[in-house]
Amino acid sequence: MPWKNNNKNRLGIKHSEATRKIISIKLTGRTLSEQHKKNISKSLIDNPCYKDKERGKKISLSKKGKKASENARKNMSIAKMGTKSHLGIKHSEATKNKISIKLTGRRLSQETKDKISKYQKLNNKFRGKHPSDKTKLKMSLAKKGITGRKLSEETKKKISDKSRGRKLSQETKNKIRNTTNRPEYKMLCRINRAKQVFPIKDTLIEIKIQELLKGLNIEFYKHKLIRRIKNSYQCDVFIPKQQGILQDTIIECDGDFIHCNPQKYSADYIRFPNSKDKITAKMIWDLDKARTQELEAQGYRVIRLWGNEINYMDLNKFKEILIEENK
Repeated sequence: MPWKNNNKNRLGIKHSEATRKIISIKLTGRTLSEQHKKNISKSLIDNPCYKDKERGKKISLSKKGKKASENARKNMSIAKMGTKSHLGIKHSEATKNKISIKLTGRRLSQETKDKISKYQKLNNKFRGKHPSDKTKLKMSLAKKGITGRKLSEETKKKISDKSRGRKLSQETKNKIRNTTNRPEYKMLCRINRAKQVFPIKDTLIEIKIQELLKGLNIEFYKHKLIRRIKNSYQCDVFIPKQQGILQDTIIECDGDFIHCNPQKYSADYIRFPNSKDKITAKMIWDLDKARTQELEAQGYRVIRLWGNEINYMDLNKFKEILIEENK
């Protein structure tokens, strides 16, 4: 065979350490041409040594467990630099698990992090590009878990455990603060907040009022956003003009604890003592009063009912309040 004949004189030759070093330095960073690669590939295919699977297995086992020196690793890294030898390789599940176990708990140095960051910035194919509306929709649906890859509960737990107790650097905190303080970001939050419904679950007193309105066949809307006042908010129940209702009406179901019923709580009572704001009962009353005045100034009719009233209210009593307020 040509390969064997051409290389017969080289078989069995062992180079000295100095010679190996010279060859290594000479080959470092060397890029082979496509033709050269093809020649090497062809010669390896023709080489009977590489067709012998048993021999290949022996070579593999002889290398198992051996660790390359720091210098050798550096040389291999330099030699591979710029190549794409890793592309197209698909690891088996067993190999993936081994890699995962080996990397668990490994902490990267700041130098390595900087290198990764720099590489990602330079090689990011989406850099400077703006996704289309169609792509944005796909991304949104994927994030909500409607489409795309869904994480298992085990994976979610791992991510949660890894993030728990993690402390942000001062630089990261400053970045977050600068982003959230931007006027356009605040405006976006207001727009998104207006689309959300709070609370997600209606309270028992709200549900009772809704059932009473249904019993009277009155059209109503839950948690409607009222924008036309200074202290804009989502009202509990909004009743538009209709037969028997001469004026747009808002019903507020004030929970005794949440709105601090004055029959139960003093003006200096702090609802949530561990909170940063330390909001007192008087502050809550003042806000409710200001909203009522602003709503009435805009032409709304406002009915405020305490939780203890609603609990003992029947259909006839509610009808009387609604008709009386409607006169």
